[in-house]
Amino acid sequence: MLFMKKIIPLLFLIILISCDSNFDFETGIRQEYTMDEEGDPVIENVENVDIHQLGVGGGSCYGYSEPEDAEIAEIEIQNLDGVDQFFAYFNKGTSLVKMEHYLDAGEAFDEAYLIYGGLVDDDSTRPYRITWYQTWPYWAYYFSGRYQDVINLVNDLTFKTIDEPTLEESLYWRGLAHYALGNKAQAKQDLYQSVWLNPNFTAGLIQINNLIFE
Repeated sequence: MLFMKKIIPLLFLIILISCDSNFDFETGIRQEYTMDEEGDPVIENVENVDIHQLGVGGGSCYGYSEPEDAEIAEIEIQNLDGVDQFFAYFNKGTSLVKMEHYLDAGEAFDEAYLIYGGLVDDDSTRPYRITWYQTWPYWAYYFSGRYQDVINLVNDLTFKTIDEPTLEESLYWRGLAHYALGNKAQAKQDLYQSVWLNPNFTAGLIQINNLIFE
């Protein structure tokens, strides 16, 4: 149950409560878009919201808070092993990301994936799907300047568990990491691919509109 409730991104709780269907939880931006004659996205009516100023330490209608969950995860880490300990470290990293403690979060995810590497390599044991739905490790590594680790996580774990690279969120974060490292051609390819896979993926649309690829 502790792990399941982590799937709700509390970082955007204020906006979630407002039930704004046009708000993108990946970027903190509300917008509409169309495509130009060449098929490239055109952003219109953009309303920017600084996701790092929304506040993550306030009350929660879900009955939990990040500091409390980080403490619970730390207790579980000391008392669990195997895949259960992996989830405990993952939960700790998730809570720390939501508190914007990115360096500490990255270390927690490092420990989680160290355990992952020691698990039996079969679908019944390893939680190989976790980064299909949970992007918090990308947040931790990216915002602590570990851009190559973002790329490695996408390439060496996430995309090795699927036949084709069809996860727009992973392409998005890999694209941002490539851009931060100066690999603009690869960044453009990843971000455009994320939007091609999901034309309603606001995160990719915003970055394509804002970044300079030439």
